[in-house]
Amino acid sequence: MEALSFMEEMNKEIPGIFEKLDAWASHSYPNHGYLGKPWDIGKTSIRGYQTELEYLQKLGVKKEFDVFITETGWPKDTPQTSFIIDKKGRKISVKKKTRYYDPQTVANYFKYAFENIWLKDERVKAVTPFVLNYLEPIFENFSWLDKEGNPHPQFAAIMNMPKKSWWPTQEEKIELLEIILPSFMPTNTTYQGKITLKNTGQSILGERKKTFSLTEPQNSGIYISNLEIPANTFVYPQKTITLSFQISTSSQSGNFQFNWENLPVQKIKVLPSSVISKAKYNLWEKIIIKLKEILTSLKI
Repeated sequence: MEALSFMEEMNKEIPGIFEKLDAWASHSYPNHGYLGKPWDIGKTSIRGYQTELEYLQKLGVKKEFDVFITETGWPKDTPQTSFIIDKKGRKISVKKKTRYYDPQTVANYFKYAFENIWLKDERVKAVTPFVLNYLEPIFENFSWLDKEGNPHPQFAAIMNMPKKSWWPTQEEKIELLEIILPSFMPTNTTYQGKITLKNTGQSILGERKKTFSLTEPQNSGIYISNLEIPANTFVYPQKTITLSFQISTSSQSGNFQFNWENLPVQKIKVLPSSVISKAKYNLWEKIIIKLKEILTSLKI
């Protein structure tokens, strides 16, 4: 079935199904026969995703989609070697050319497509050409590497293009599930706390960075360590991790607050040691008095 007709039938069968999608994936090849030019337009060109998005609008879809072109590209003319037996019974190799473009033309077409079409379209978030390494029939002409693992011209052409970053845009989001932190501390003391976090975003925690820093400079009256994800530890989406941190007080008392990046604000009261000692003493006195009352009632 033709692609646009299939999309229409999908929408009839399950009305509103396209509104449920997070993004749009497309195989926008330079057809017909992989011989299209990068400046061609229409459904059978490398701009085929544009036709698909326009058709979604005709179906009444209001949602705007990011686009992932998960397959595209030109096969190159790599002569195929076969063998024949001549009249004298000798085995002779024969190279047979294909109908595709030569390797340098393919490299030029890829470069043109990236620079003039895909990178200029903010909707296109990724282009993954077919195919990096495939050396068997029937797709060896698409491979970016040859049988010895050496790159074809399009490999260098794209590798040498200027790039901002190879990291995809992802939602980085964490949720604080639990924190073990006292509500108050004496001056000049240190406490080892624990915090449990859940990765509720799309990225992998610990892949790009290992440290969660405080959002504001340290206050002179209190010190809190950064949160450090251990080396070779990764927190995948919907997974949790428990980290340790250290909090130290100085001789300065008062009310303090702090937070690590992307996490809620925490509050702690720092009291003079004398106040806490007095509080402990009064509590102990109350226990002694209560014990005396119990002993008296028992007439011991």
